[in-house]
Amino acid sequence: QPLTVQVLDGNNNPVSGAAVTFTLVSGVGGLSGSTQTSVNTDSHGLASITFQTAAVNPGSAYQQAQISAAGPQGNPVNFTITTFLTRNFASPPTVEEHNPQFQTGRVINATAGSLIKAAFQAVIVVATGGGQAGQTIPGVGIRVTNQDPQNTDTTVTTGAAPPPSASCAGNPLSDASGLLVCDLQVGPQVGSGSIYFIIGEFNNRPGVTLNVKPGLPGKILITNGNGQSGKPNDRLLVPYGVQVTDIAGNPLGGIPVQWSVILGNANLSTTSSVTSSNGITQVNVQLGSQPGPVKIKAQVTKDLFILFDANVTVVVTKVSPVSGDNQSAFTNAPFVSPLVVLVTDQQGNPVPNQTVTFAATGGAQVSPGSGTTASDGTASTRVTAGSATGNLIVTASSSGFQAAFTNLTVKLPGPQIISTSFLNEASLQQGLTPCGLSLIQAPGIAPGISGTIAPTGFGPNPTSLGPVQSLTIGGFAAPLTYVSNVNGVERVGFQTPCEVPVGLVAVTMNVQGGTSTVNGVPVAAYSPGMYETLASDGKSYAVALRSDGSFIGPSNPATRGETIRVFVTGLGQTTPGIKTNSAGIGGQSVNASIIGGVNNAGVLVTKAEYVAGKIGTYFVDIQIPTDTQIGPYQPIAVAVQPPDGGALIFGNGVFIPIDPLPPIQ
Repeated sequence: QPLTVQVLDGNNNPVSGAAVTFTLVSGVGGLSGSTQTSVNTDSHGLASITFQTAAVNPGSAYQQAQISAAGPQGNPVNFTITTFLTRNFASPPTVEEHNPQFQTGRVINATAGSLIKAAFQAVIVVATGGGQAGQTIPGVGIRVTNQDPQNTDTTVTTGAAPPPSASCAGNPLSDASGLLVCDLQVGPQVGSGSIYFIIGEFNNRPGVTLNVKPGLPGKILITNGNGQSGKPNDRLLVPYGVQVTDIAGNPLGGIPVQWSVILGNANLSTTSSVTSSNGITQVNVQLGSQPGPVKIKAQVTKDLFILFDANVTVVVTKVSPVSGDNQSAFTNAPFVSPLVVLVTDQQGNPVPNQTVTFAATGGAQVSPGSGTTASDGTASTRVTAGSATGNLIVTASSSGFQAAFTNLTVKLPGPQIISTSFLNEASLQQGLTPCGLSLIQAPGIAPGISGTIAPTGFGPNPTSLGPVQSLTIGGFAAPLTYVSNVNGVERVGFQTPCEVPVGLVAVTMNVQGGTSTVNGVPVAAYSPGMYETLASDGKSYAVALRSDGSFIGPSNPATRGETIRVFVTGLGQTTPGIKTNSAGIGGQSVNASIIGGVNNAGVLVTKAEYVAGKIGTYFVDIQIPTDTQIGPYQPIAVAVQPPDGGALIFGNGVFIPIDPLPPIQ
């Protein structure tokens, strides 16, 4: 027979036109007249060559040659050719069988697809050859066929089932001891028939009866029903079916199959069934009420099972807001609470595993932009406002249905006020005093302002000025006196309403729509603050008038014995009383006792009143002692003696110049 190989690609498909090189590696003989030759594969990937044997050397009973065949990628296969004497009355080698697997009468019983270890064994021995007689021969092969070598009739009966087949696993050769072992690989065909072992293509062994019956369960295959979908509680139209076969694919009847639901919700018509004669059994499936994926297992043994898929779909009929509406946030800032929606079906049941898509207006961002409903049918997202103020809308959509969150408001950031942001306008001491002039110093209270803006014209001060839309103290609207932003320091001046109670109060400020509220702002009955001004010499002096009405300064000092007038805020109520945002009417004496001081000594206060025509400002008339220390920068102070006799309440210390004598008239 020719030496034949087949070339396959990585997918086990035949490769045509591939060059196969046959090489005589050892021994003697010829390959088309050479020791090496190349043959191209045909359309079936086959390449063949005939080996010409050489005469056996004198004195030898046999000789062997080794031939390799290598394809384009290498990976050679090897052939062993044994040549023995046939002249001079020489006999071919003998074959001594050792077949413990044979039953009585040369019978082998097997199951389809099984492997019978050492089903056929024989020793190959030299029959003649002088000194070699009785020696064993290695490298002799074996093959199995259904065709009787003694019967040349190959007629096949039409419609007849093919006989069971078999082969020797691994193409064995006899070993150094001449032992040839065939592990019999039984084919898939069941039935009874004869097989023949051909030894080295020179010795045909008597036929062996091979009886093949189906094997144990080895495969389970899906026949129908997989991958169906339906609405909750639907009965699936196609049953789920399997076929159980042996490892060779022969259907097996009477095999129990266990059915179970391992994922999701479904009801089975049975949990145990038995295969029919064709190896098939099936079960009916009714989907459960819970939407989502379903997996069903059909199991024969612990390791032999297969899984079916199903899916419970739902018809979404409503998407509803659950929580998160009616919120507000500053521009470019997140809303505090997530937006939560509920997806339900036609029965009002929550729908899990449903995709919900979120979208926002007004430049706002949603994260995530889409999500999947949880087991309770809810999905959520978070919203971050954009730079635009006003109302924005967030929609949640699923299966063509939509819910909207319509009460989401974006505001400018509120003023960044805290309890220590509130100061006496003159002394800059912390806290407020009813009827007194105060200021707020904090970021975000004068956006867009460069310099100072103040009310124009005559009349009461407004409660809204520039970016400041409102300021309430203890619930009372405060009149505004100015809004400034100088060198990045933002301030708002105002009169603390006279109605504000003493203690800790809440203050609410609205700047360009952004509102902030701070609690615990201290309000004191008295907080004297003396006004001062920067003079030409670069020093600060009290805002004070001499008796002739001229302002005191470095070039116009006060004199000993002179009564001067200083201007103060934060001295509390007067008689007649002060009204919020009303100018002084004259003759409104301060109710509290006012103490004056010059050069750190008490002095005579002749009068303390609310300034006529002004809001929130008082004057205190102080007599300079005739013996006080003189100089260009002498301290002067005003304090309040509380009615309960408590400790004096001092304001800020200021300075004035004092000369020894009154000016010459």
